[in-house]
Amino acid sequence: MTLQQRVLALFLTLLLLVLAITMVTVSQATYSHTMDRAKEQMVYARRIFQDKLQTRQKALDESARTLASEEALRQAIFADAGDRESILVALNNHRHRTSADLSFLVDLDGTVIADTADAKRQGRPFPFPELLNEEPTPTEMHVLALDGRAYQMVAVPYYVPVSAPQPSFWLILGKALDDGTARDLRDLMGVEVSVLASSAAHPDAAVLASSLGPLERGALAHAARPRGDTVELVELVGGDYLAATAPLSPGPDGGFVAVLLRPTAAALLDFRKLSGRFLIIGLAAALLAIVSAVLFSRGVTRPIRGLEEAAQRIAAGDYAAELPLEAGGEVGRLAREFAAMQRAVREREEAIQHLAFHDDLTGLPNRIHFQRALARHIELAREQHGRLAVLVLDLDRFKDINDALGHHVGDRLLMEVAGRLCRAAGDGPVDVARLGGDEFAMLLPVRALGEAREAVDAVQSTVSGAVEIEDLRVDLQASVGVSLYPDHGADPATLLKQAEVAMYVAKGRRLGAVFYESSQDRHSIERLSLVGDLRRAVEDDTLSLRFQPQMELTTGRVDAVEVLLRWNHPRLGEVSPAEFIPIAEQTGLIRDLTAWVLRRAVEQVAAWHRQGLAVVVAVNLSALDLHDPDLPGRIRELLDRNCVAAESLVLEVTESGVMAEPETARRLLDELNAMGVAISIDDFGTGYSSLSQLKRLPVQELKVDKSFVLEMERSADVRQIVRSTIEMAHSLGLRVVAEGVESVEALESLRGMGCDIVQGYYLSEPIAVAEATSWLRAAADRREARTLDAT
Repeated sequence: MTLQQRVLALFLTLLLLVLAITMVTVSQATYSHTMDRAKEQMVYARRIFQDKLQTRQKALDESARTLASEEALRQAIFADAGDRESILVALNNHRHRTSADLSFLVDLDGTVIADTADAKRQGRPFPFPELLNEEPTPTEMHVLALDGRAYQMVAVPYYVPVSAPQPSFWLILGKALDDGTARDLRDLMGVEVSVLASSAAHPDAAVLASSLGPLERGALAHAARPRGDTVELVELVGGDYLAATAPLSPGPDGGFVAVLLRPTAAALLDFRKLSGRFLIIGLAAALLAIVSAVLFSRGVTRPIRGLEEAAQRIAAGDYAAELPLEAGGEVGRLAREFAAMQRAVREREEAIQHLAFHDDLTGLPNRIHFQRALARHIELAREQHGRLAVLVLDLDRFKDINDALGHHVGDRLLMEVAGRLCRAAGDGPVDVARLGGDEFAMLLPVRALGEAREAVDAVQSTVSGAVEIEDLRVDLQASVGVSLYPDHGADPATLLKQAEVAMYVAKGRRLGAVFYESSQDRHSIERLSLVGDLRRAVEDDTLSLRFQPQMELTTGRVDAVEVLLRWNHPRLGEVSPAEFIPIAEQTGLIRDLTAWVLRRAVEQVAAWHRQGLAVVVAVNLSALDLHDPDLPGRIRELLDRNCVAAESLVLEVTESGVMAEPETARRLLDELNAMGVAISIDDFGTGYSSLSQLKRLPVQELKVDKSFVLEMERSADVRQIVRSTIEMAHSLGLRVVAEGVESVEALESLRGMGCDIVQGYYLSEPIAVAEATSWLRAAADRREARTLDAT
């Protein structure tokens, strides 16, 4: 053998040995890295799965709490108290709104009142008493099996009334974890999903839901599963799988777990491709070594070693490791494939992070991201002794827009608001987020309260205004609540809560923007309590009426009274109508109040008529009553039932209430007027009606507001306003009633101006029914005596 042959043989031997070692090392590192990444992907999949279920759990809890706080459900339940079929229908209707699959209404003793899944359970003990916790935790996972299916369930206390210290019922909502849910999660995460129930009494688990085929599903029930947080290999009918378990909730003798599976064949697909390429590299290297050992050794050994080192760093989790991409040939392609895999894994992790902390629709950060940013800004402001303003914005009438124009228009509107907020933020250190629904948040570093007010005004001005979507012009307005650091709190949760409290105050009072005050929390509690007490007062018939006589100036006749509502609260005493009427209007209780007043007033008119007193009563209507299409029918039925002529009833409406929706109000007033009911414009002069609008309404009477009557004796300008109002009303053929007459001078002035009717403390204060009866009878006797004297 020649030296050249020996050199070539020695070099080839060494080269082949080096190649073999390199290939084995890279192959092992690649295999280890591939398996580790596959296991990490299973861990990520488990995290996404748990986050998804937590999101479902929170959404279910929020739906249950929202449902428990809705007055509509409470009315539906207690309007048909004892009628389980009606309660079941109401509960089922509200369940559909929350997209829940089942719902229960359970008594405090654990008895099922209503069950939308199985009516046979009504009247029986609730199958999951452990779910009824006096202090439920929204984040606690509850997965339970019912009728062979797995459900996520939440239970929230149901308070009746809302101010009660203890709950009256339990409201339970459940969302199914079935095969469809498992398949949806598989499509999202790329792994097979199964939900199992295990029992200490049975070695095999029951598969409640799965995305697997029938054979694999059956084998899974008998297979050993990983314990704890580990990812292990399991063998099923279809082959080997990487398996990870996610505990869902414990049971009395076992529990519920989710098993996530991924075939090892899919996980090792890239490794097998790489192994084939490694083999090609080795054969090519051996052939090239015969021709040029030196060039081969220099061209292959160095990049392979670099690739090996990079692979080891990647296997250790260093995704920033640089690969030897400058090499050519098979080694270069291998390095580029490695780099592509590295980028794909990194991009998937970044995508997962983005989904976890951003809103899908608007692309803005979500509540979690905003709270983290707020925590960082609080720490920075604490170090620099700075201040922060936290804004929570809620769009006015967004639900009406969504219902009327469709969710696609609502989504476009939300994206427009997000864009406006980002433009308002500009390039400054401002964070913008969508908290959920039509609620947004902004974080503004400020130096002083004045600067905060200017910033809030600027944000509200930017957000408000018309938006044109699909040839539709939508008027956009937002209610803003503001809290300040460190004035109102020192942690993200407190500042957000207080900003939301202020926002609800702004929304309820239509103030646009409101800065948080500590009194607002107490006000909300008192307001909720007052609403419940007022509702009970209507139901228990504990309200009362007062009557204020009205006198014709030309004849001195007193045959009309205005009806005024009074409420003597058992704890607070006399509550002013100016306090409880706006609350009733805001909560929708005003219609019940109006119905109560109309019923009692018409019944009293009927009683007076039976006593020989021909009395006309005037009853005030709220602006919301003018939007009730059933009001004329109820009044007609009430008059017929009590045998009272429609001419004995006058309905007083404010000009501001009529002008808010003039066409709707006109149609309803036309229908009432056609029945013979007289219509009176109350508090005239304090609103914004025009003469042309007033002429179009079926009105017979105009009432001058008492603020003008009280002031006219001290101001010639006001006296001229009253005179002009009386003359204008007479020119339209209307009679005029002046309120607030408290002196003989005021009465005589009004008589000289030609006023038709007066009422006020000079004649009589509002009086109870017995005193009003005596007052009216005495007035009728005096009128009869004057008639006899005249004859």
